[in-house]
Amino acid sequence: MTDMADENLRYEMWLSAAPGVGASRARALMKLFRGARGVFDAAASDFGGIRLESAAVKYLTDPARGEKAEKLWRSFLSTGADYINRSDARYPAALSEIAGAPLGLYVMGRLPADSDACIAVVGTRRASDYGLTAAFGISRDLALRGLAVVSGMALGIDSAAHRGALEGGGLTVAVLGSGIDVIYPPANADLFAEIAEKGAVVTEFAPGQRPIGENFPRRNRIISGLSLGVLVVEAGLRSGANITVERALSQGREVFAVPGSIYSAQSAGPNRFIKDGACLVSDYTDILSELGIDTERFIEHNQKPAERFESAAGKPQIWTNISEDERAVLNQIGTMPITVDEISLRGGLDIQKTLVCLTSLELIGAAVRMPGQRYVRGHN
Repeated sequence: MTDMADENLRYEMWLSAAPGVGASRARALMKLFRGARGVFDAAASDFGGIRLESAAVKYLTDPARGEKAEKLWRSFLSTGADYINRSDARYPAALSEIAGAPLGLYVMGRLPADSDACIAVVGTRRASDYGLTAAFGISRDLALRGLAVVSGMALGIDSAAHRGALEGGGLTVAVLGSGIDVIYPPANADLFAEIAEKGAVVTEFAPGQRPIGENFPRRNRIISGLSLGVLVVEAGLRSGANITVERALSQGREVFAVPGSIYSAQSAGPNRFIKDGACLVSDYTDILSELGIDTERFIEHNQKPAERFESAAGKPQIWTNISEDERAVLNQIGTMPITVDEISLRGGLDIQKTLVCLTSLELIGAAVRMPGQRYVRGHN
């Protein structure tokens, strides 16, 4: 990267962090002042005829803006992240097409290619076992067939979707409502690291930005903007997932929903979306069929579930080479998530021994850990 390129990125980062400006207005300012550097060099009087919030004008004309831009640049360098603006070939083509597309993205990891199909999976933080199982299983099956899963790394449905995609050996993208160096929620630190290694963590917010409420609607437009469609697994009628659906519809994306009990508050959102015309999803094939994606064209490039734990002899392992305690633990785990306490009680082992066995079973793929310290059985 040349010094001139560095300079351009510095001023774009500085401009994108301006309060009350937003991506669309930032681009308008860049057009008016012939680039982000022109905005930076503008005098206070130059903004007289432009409708901007007072906080934005104060930021843009701050006498100390040079020091602040430099501080932001150094903070960015310290994160080890990349910054991809819209002139970069790596900027997602699908995202560039939406209204108010971010000026740039802070990225850790590898974004899906433009040729990769992406599906957003979103829902409530207070998910039921049913919702967690659906989000995990559908995301895993999509990943196994070459699709990337996009979500917001929140607790509940988001985390289950990311973990399912990782279990399926596919790409997953976590879109943050905070700076790239601010892991939120902190409980997902391990998930953040795994996604950064095997997929991508992205945000438009400057390093150090805290996850304040107003950030999440902006984050949600990126989640839907990266994707061909949005799948809502569980969400209340006033859930943040509703904002993602609204963004998806305005962007011309498809909306999918997993149905649930009419007596469940968590399923009120998806059930209403289905009533309003969203595609009902009972498994991954409903999504691929609606989008016209040939599953065989994708699956030939990915391992099928039964192939993931093949032995050297070429036959699927049935996990026979495990201890009696591990077998007792494994026998308690099925397709529905189960807590460590329940496994311990049913298996007749104390908590510490159960945790040791679960770690061993995770290493061979026999057990899969989900959000909330729940476990489901792996493929065999």
